[in-house]
Amino acid sequence: MKQAPIIFNQVLGPVTHGPSSSGTGGPGRIGLLARQFLGGTPKKARIVFTTHCNLQHIYIGCATDRALLSGLMGRQAPNPGFIDARAQAREAGIDFSFEFEDFVTDGPTLDLMRLELEGENGHTCTLICNSMGGGTVLVQQIDDCKVDMHGDRYELVLFANEETAPAVLKKAEALMGETGTVTGALVWFSLGYGPEESVMHALEQIEGVRYVRCAAPVHAVCAGNGGRPPFENGAEMIEYALDNGLDLCQTALRYESAVSGWTDEAIMERARALWDIVKSSIEGPLEAEPEIVGYIRPSAKKIKEYSERYSSLSLGALDIALPVAQAVMETSNSLGVIVCLPTGGSAGIVPAVLYAAAKEKGFDDAACARALMAAGAIGGCMAFETTFSGSAGGCQAEVASSAAMAAGGLAYLLGGSVQQCCDAASLALQSLLGLVCDPVGGKVQAPCMARNLAATATVMACVNAALAGFDAVVPFHEMVTAMVNVGEKIRYIGRACGTCTTPTGQKYDPIKQQEGEQ
Repeated sequence: MKQAPIIFNQVLGPVTHGPSSSGTGGPGRIGLLARQFLGGTPKKARIVFTTHCNLQHIYIGCATDRALLSGLMGRQAPNPGFIDARAQAREAGIDFSFEFEDFVTDGPTLDLMRLELEGENGHTCTLICNSMGGGTVLVQQIDDCKVDMHGDRYELVLFANEETAPAVLKKAEALMGETGTVTGALVWFSLGYGPEESVMHALEQIEGVRYVRCAAPVHAVCAGNGGRPPFENGAEMIEYALDNGLDLCQTALRYESAVSGWTDEAIMERARALWDIVKSSIEGPLEAEPEIVGYIRPSAKKIKEYSERYSSLSLGALDIALPVAQAVMETSNSLGVIVCLPTGGSAGIVPAVLYAAAKEKGFDDAACARALMAAGAIGGCMAFETTFSGSAGGCQAEVASSAAMAAGGLAYLLGGSVQQCCDAASLALQSLLGLVCDPVGGKVQAPCMARNLAATATVMACVNAALAGFDAVVPFHEMVTAMVNVGEKIRYIGRACGTCTTPTGQKYDPIKQQEGEQ
């Protein structure tokens, strides 16, 4: 049975250094997994990006290099030295390089990379991995052996050889009481728990085993400990909520408990912790301008101060929300810690509308955490069809998805029914359908920040309209499918004729800048 999306794995998160979930959060997780399969910090790391993916344009601008190196050193967010990861890697004795080659696999090529690692223990390991969007990852190969690992389970690998692997599998299965797989020279078990040290030692003693590695999950929730989801799309969610007399937060709790095995108390504890991180990402840029890594000037503090002037146009709650959206994006682009909701490129939208509503209506942090779960329910339904990857589905897969989540969360916070929350989400998707992915200079700044601001305003308009009785016409679940279908058509359009192709956009193109320096 295919693993259903887990809200804390695919939707509310990752918690990562900015600026990007796929360009920073995912690669950081890949580095952590690779380190575990190697058995420690590498002394040599040759990282090769395929020329068929987006990374050649963004790997510097999105701090992909820093994220990979941090992961290889075993460091996760918050990591105070993240911005200096290259220097720290050299100090740790890692001889690293980042290169580009024309290579493909028979799997996805969204943000495809090959990691060729050599450890102090003399072991080597080569992995082919993909950052799939929204911080999700895929390990496709280990040492030329095909695997299918997503970083959400304990991946136990026995390194053998092709001749001995079948016999090793039988002995390991007898020892483990689990069913494994032979893939080339590897014996692989995908588990919902971590094996005890005594079991690991016993596995190492099996004849034909060279060494054993177990990579722990890099996601918040270990998959494999839950069951079937109670619903898989918006229509089913509405029906389930009506049948059980649930609001959208309660519906989210039922879903997450079913697929993760977590209790309601544990789920809400995690939601409250995420909201605390969200608030931290808001506060700094509203007090003092951060040092943004890139070309755009900070403006969150200026937007807040301007809205307080008599000469400005009064926008009500939006006067609170707009500087908040920009503040989160400035934290992200100064390589600070954010919660991707569901991505780094759209991280300002959900915080903006929930924070503003809380300030205007007097909701406390507990209410905001519940609204965050409600937003997660909307995103969870979407995650059955999309990975929230801008590279794969256009900016709409990030900004429109986040707007739909924010609309659902805000409508819930204001007392909306599950039907009204889904109608608000549908209106948000209708309003933002078709946005292309066209970042200037490979950074999450222009036009990404402007779209976070615009989407924040759109969400508030859609929520008020839905709660007032505006007819969404097209149901939420149909709009999700429409967004995915549009994404397949516009995947490459942004880079061909979008904002990054303007004369000003071209000045910041990292490849052209490198050519000019040569």
